[in-house]
Amino acid sequence: MISEEMKHMYYQALIDKKSEYEGLFYVGVKTTGVFVDQHVLQPYPAAA
Repeated sequence: MISEEMKHMYYQALIDKKSEYEGLFYVGVKTTGVFVDQHVLQPYPAAA
């Protein structure tokens, strides 16, 4: 489990498409069951 601070940091990296975070985390799309790299998503999901 990750802290709320880390969740916020990763979500902001997702929104900003920060390349230095590439490969550090992946995003799961609950409705489709697909996991993708953070640079693939469009539009952005709501923060959990």
